[in-house]
Amino acid sequence: IGDIHHEGKPLDEGSLKHIAQAIADAHSGNGTINLLQFARAFAAVDRSGRSDLADDLHEHILTFLYRHRHAFRSSCAEHDMFSNGRVSKTDFRRVLEAVNFCTSKSAR
Repeated sequence: IGDIHHEGKPLDEGSLKHIAQAIADAHSGNGTINLLQFARAFAAVDRSGRSDLADDLHEHILTFLYRHRHAFRSSCAEHDMFSNGRVSKTDFRRVLEAVNFCTSKSAR
């Protein structure tokens, strides 16, 4: 991940949060975003200018989400106060951060 750049700078946590917020703002007026909208928001270009990397990135994101779908669903269900299948942007961000933290901790 050290070779990944956003706006000419190495990718860091702040950049990722900025990207996530921009995706949510661009795709929704009510603070929701579906998986396909999330995946389509990424345009990865390698140093040669080719975008083949985008397919790998999408596959990695979707594989991660699918592999941990039960954790995402149960955590989202805890944040779904009205049991209507919806969570706020803020809660979804917290779910993503929590699952990421838990999975990265187990990988150490």
